[in-house]
Amino acid sequence: MNIKSRLLSIVIALGVGGTLLAQPKLALEINSSDVDEREIMTLHNAHNGILSSLRMVLRSGDESMNQEGSLALSAHGLNYTASPGYSGTGVVTNAENGIILRASGSNGIINVLTGGSNTTSDSRLFISETGSIGINTAVPSTMLHVKEGDVYIDDNSQTGSELIMKSPNGTCFAVRVSDTGVLSANQLVSCPGGTN
Repeated sequence: MNIKSRLLSIVIALGVGGTLLAQPKLALEINSSDVDEREIMTLHNAHNGILSSLRMVLRSGDESMNQEGSLALSAHGLNYTASPGYSGTGVVTNAENGIILRASGSNGIINVLTGGSNTTSDSRLFISETGSIGINTAVPSTMLHVKEGDVYIDDNSQTGSELIMKSPNGTCFAVRVSDTGVLSANQLVSCPGGTN
């Protein structure tokens, strides 16, 4: 195993008298601005076949009682073909109740970058600290802001797609387009979820 010699400190905090200290049990610390040194841990599977992948799993709960929850981080090699679309990707997986992305600070945001973008202004999907969502913008000016793109509702069923809107008095209407492009609005008995 090759461990980088420039790692400045490894701190192991153990329990004293059966009581755990406030520090984490294992902490890796560095003090460096060097690009190479800032990569303080690497897990590498050198296998290069159709199953070339690496998984790191976090588990909590009692597996024997079927009360276990887990989160897996996996990296897939370019030759990985066991699952279509996984080649060359990193995947976060949970097999129980899902994944929560939480930005807990008062100014916390969630920003998704794609296509080689590396600045916050290149946001593809942005959720502000107040819950506003921006698509192709990191500065949403409304609850949902789509910049330089179309909103496409696709439904080939016989009933067609509807845009449901609630009026100021709480009445919901379904707005639909006909095959000739005519818009119509029909009042719903109740709003989605049974609300009025």
